[in-house]
Amino acid sequence: MTENRPDLLRSLRAGWWIAPVVLAGCLGSVAFLTAGEETPVYEASATLAVVPDSTVRNQGQVLRSLELLERRTVVSTLSRIPTSGFMRGRAAGTLGTTPQALASYELESHVLPSTDLIRVTVRGPEPDVAERYANALAQGAQATAGRYYRVFGLRIVDRAEPPAGPVDGRERRSYAVAGIFGLLLGVGGAWGVGALRTTRG
Repeated sequence: MTENRPDLLRSLRAGWWIAPVVLAGCLGSVAFLTAGEETPVYEASATLAVVPDSTVRNQGQVLRSLELLERRTVVSTLSRIPTSGFMRGRAAGTLGTTPQALASYELESHVLPSTDLIRVTVRGPEPDVAERYANALAQGAQATAGRYYRVFGLRIVDRAEPPAGPVDGRERRSYAVAGIFGLLLGVGGAWGVGALRTTRG
């Protein structure tokens, strides 16, 4: 019974040609489906620091505010300000446009691990707009943060700079997934065809 069972390596050698054919077919399908659809995406980021408000002079209040900051809820709450609907509208006005015109831009605001720093990131099709939009959001957040917490404020520590080039888009990820799937399917097909040939032989 064992002698009749096809050897794995023999089967793969017999049907090896199936693997590159299937892989090429998967990659070709991605190329066909994404042809003309991929738009370059540019990313720009500004960084804000959560600091005690400059108007707070009392040393005791400053110390208490720093203790409160350790609870992280303050930083997490303030991180939502830059990408809020109000701030989007304000930033759009700064750029001389409307929030609807900037709807294709993806916004993200998150706290950097183990810090009181907030990273504001904008991704979109135009590099100069992404840069200006990120800076407008950061400036607006800096100007209005005091409305939410009297003893805290936001201060820009890094302004967004012009993107050096587009970031990886969905097309590259699609090729990676198709390549892995095609390779697995191709190896399986090669083994199946090879097993059939060696069994008949």
